[in-house]
Amino acid sequence: LPPGQLFELSQEIPFVPVPEMTLEEALERAYRERPDYLAAQERVQEAESARRAIVGEALPSVRVTADYGAIGLHVSSSLPTFSIVGALSVPIFEGGRVQGRLAQADSELRTRRARAEDAKAEIYYEVRTAFLDLKAMIFFSRLSSAC
Repeated sequence: LPPGQLFELSQEIPFVPVPEMTLEEALERAYRERPDYLAAQERVQEAESARRAIVGEALPSVRVTADYGAIGLHVSSSLPTFSIVGALSVPIFEGGRVQGRLAQADSELRTRRARAEDAKAEIYYEVRTAFLDLKAMIFFSRLSSAC
């Protein structure tokens, strides 16, 4: 409760039905549906994709460009033209830059994985606490009804 707020204690504890799901089922549902955890998982996948893209930059690549057209003063006297160009790119002097970007991507990936694990642990704590609170309420409601 916020400081300074007036409240009144009650001896009556309302009836709370026992949940029909186990702790494991509640955890699985929370991991599957909680938007904060799902967003953390998406951020991990994004960091993994960025790392794979950086690794791909260090690989050789082949590029082929083709062009087809017509040249001439009149349509009836135009001649067909075409060109095909192939290029092979081997990043020889890019090793240091790629290694630096890869180290940065690895660091970002570790950070995002740690944040996802923190979110998972927080969800576990919240669900576990809710189950313990519910058990305590059930216990006290049975205790007060027995008296």
